[in-house]
Amino acid sequence: MPNPFTGRTTIRYSIPSASPAVVNVYDATGRMIRTLRDASHGPGEHSVTWDGKNGGGEDVPAGIYLYELRWNGHSETKRMLLMR
Repeated sequence: MPNPFTGRTTIRYSIPSASPAVVNVYDATGRMIRTLRDASHGPGEHSVTWDGKNGGGEDVPAGIYLYELRWNGHSETKRMLLMR
């Protein structure tokens, strides 16, 4: 469960059919921080871990972040709270 977390969190998600899936992390202003997953998936449960780092490998500051899951024309966005 993503909320709240201190250094690492696991994002669990489910997709109903085989399709490419993308999981991106954004800051509270909507700026993309990092792509965590961009791959084809079979249907069912999946997970990806975010270590609180940006795409350059640097720690991001504490705050509210959003993760977006996109698959097969669908999109789902949820909040996460990173505490340092």
